[in-house]
Amino acid sequence: MTKRQGPLASLWEVHSDGRCARRLPLGPPAHRTDAQRDRDRVLYCEAFQRLGAVTQVTAPEPGLSFHSRLTHSLKVAQLSRRLAERLKAEAENRTGALKLSLEALDVDACEAAALAHDLGHPPFGHIGEEELNELASDIGGFEGNAQSFRIVAHLATPSRRKEAGLNLSRQTLLALMKYPWARDKNDPKRSEKWGYYQEDAKDAEAFEWAWNGVNRASDEHRTLEAEVMDYADDVTYAVHDLDDFYRAGLIPLELLVASRRQRRRFYGQLANRRKGGTLATNLKEIEETGEDGLFQERLRVSRAFDGGIDQRMLLARVASRLITDLVDEFHVYPTPAPEVRVAGDVETKIEILKGLTRVYVIGRPAFGMTQAGQRQLVRDLYDFFEDVVLEKGARKRDRHALGPLHESRLRAAKDDEVARKRVAIDLIAGLSEPAAIKLHRQLFGGLPPPIQSNALV
Repeated sequence: MTKRQGPLASLWEVHSDGRCARRLPLGPPAHRTDAQRDRDRVLYCEAFQRLGAVTQVTAPEPGLSFHSRLTHSLKVAQLSRRLAERLKAEAENRTGALKLSLEALDVDACEAAALAHDLGHPPFGHIGEEELNELASDIGGFEGNAQSFRIVAHLATPSRRKEAGLNLSRQTLLALMKYPWARDKNDPKRSEKWGYYQEDAKDAEAFEWAWNGVNRASDEHRTLEAEVMDYADDVTYAVHDLDDFYRAGLIPLELLVASRRQRRRFYGQLANRRKGGTLATNLKEIEETGEDGLFQERLRVSRAFDGGIDQRMLLARVASRLITDLVDEFHVYPTPAPEVRVAGDVETKIEILKGLTRVYVIGRPAFGMTQAGQRQLVRDLYDFFEDVVLEKGARKRDRHALGPLHESRLRAAKDDEVARKRVAIDLIAGLSEPAAIKLHRQLFGGLPPPIQSNALV
């Protein structure tokens, strides 16, 4: 058994009123629990709607249909809910702290957090995220999970003037925290992924409020809701990217199933992308034999996808079997404090499934050219808006290009240069991909702006 993160943060020890507390109190919800109210708030916010025009890896060519961040989030939410329901049903057969943890598990909070977990992802997937992180290196960096927390904590348009963003309950905020720590440039783990921007006073305040009164032995330990959401995210991402890119003819499943040589080559490429650790060792061992059982037992396809009914049915069965296998291996154990573990080589299987996209899609030379163009587009937009927010030279006259929403945020930033730069980062991160391309053409390519709209969406 492999533990995922360590002992769970003991949210069950917090009184129910504390778990359901909000930074700004609301009246009791009519016919809904607090977590159900959270779910509905995320589902109806503008940031969630934007995800329909943000791709997971790359935009499809005409005639193909790939998962967007929206469809991905909906599937993560569904899987989070079913996994939480299964765990909660197991509570009656458990005792002690484990029983209390499972009984306190909030199914709706898991679903709400899953719906919200990708709100902060910028246009162009991880390429956009990497570029914004580099551009924002002097103001605390950029990270998609930290941006998701920032959105729900205070960027999202509230339904009332006095509310803090979506004003979610404590348990839902904690369920959203896959990486419950701030960035640390001296720690490789924390310089790559983190959960909030410590440099921003509002973000730091919301983070500290969320963890107030919650017992956790280490600042890395998460709540059970966060563990459920994170695992559902891993499984969903691994399976639906395989589905997308096998259909598109980019992942050669039929060759990997039929050829040991092809499998060894793939495992070798994947192992070389890892920087040491147990997973890299496991992949190297698999490379030696070209055998792991995954392709022969679960990914049994005999030819490239042709769109026929038989292959569509086969692909649906393959995806269903994979998800069932992976979800069934997720368990909570009581030793010595409750912690999440997955059985056997599950983490390796998930890495292999994700690795198919890394090797056969992201690793393609043509995709590298696309990424280079996307990076340049993001840099161009930031260069322009950084000059605007800092009122440099001629750009001082272009403040109207921010749009009313970000103009108001710039006024609130006053003379704080870090906060002003963050306005530019937030603006770009909040664009859909079509909006980013259109805005770039308007600013640099001669496309006239539409006279009927002054909103950046």
